[in-house]
Amino acid sequence: DVRWLFYRLWEKYWAFADSHFVTQFQIDLEARFWEMYLTVFISQSHEVKSASHGPDIEIIRDGKSFAWVEAVTATPGAAGHPDSVPEMDFSREEAAAAFEDKIIMRLTSALKTKVDKHERYVRDGVVKTSEPFVVAINDAPIKWMGDPYNERILKALFPIGDEYLVFDENYGKLSRSQFSYRNYIEKNNGSRVFVDSFLNPENEMVSGVIYSSKNFSNLPKNHGEEMVFVHNPFAKNPLGYGLFKVGEEYRCSITGDKALI
Repeated sequence: DVRWLFYRLWEKYWAFADSHFVTQFQIDLEARFWEMYLTVFISQSHEVKSASHGPDIEIIRDGKSFAWVEAVTATPGAAGHPDSVPEMDFSREEAAAAFEDKIIMRLTSALKTKVDKHERYVRDGVVKTSEPFVVAINDAPIKWMGDPYNERILKALFPIGDEYLVFDENYGKLSRSQFSYRNYIEKNNGSRVFVDSFLNPENEMVSGVIYSSKNFSNLPKNHGEEMVFVHNPFAKNPLGYGLFKVGEEYRCSITGDKALI
């Protein structure tokens, strides 16, 4: 029952909520729910704080700031805009893959807004450049089919193109699958949106990305198992494996011109 879920989360979250939370909850339900759900989830394994000015979640270790988490929801974009994600219509013949690039661009945009916000937090003296910073993205507001292999978020963070099969001539059979290199998506107006965020030095302050495509209507019984955490291989302040009790974690190792995730 969704209402019962809200009540249970609110019992654990109310002490962290700012004075505007209840009003904003009625205006932007999915964004505020993601913030509440995420805070409660992280508080189960870490001491956390939340302030009206600064990132949504401050993780405390040994009485000091250890890491920061900023929550954001990726939205479909303005209705009717050529680069926005249209509503899913099962009567249409287009497959979800036809709109995958639009969703990836929305994920990239959500990350960019929080990277810019992190710069302001640093200027204001709220966050130190030596402290890990995590962006938690939820794209449930886009309301498209799920992505069981998490390819969308990985394609927003790394230059991953189409999958192809490699044929082993020595054994006369398919040996493995690989992905082509693609570091940008072309918008409707011809401009480029770069999708190699975790290979871009400008994003070194992002230690990693928490990602989920679920909302209050379709959460699993074990909260958090639907989330993934993607480590930034070039993060200035990397985080160890297992910090967040999520369903899956992704690391990227780079050798020459090849990358393994």
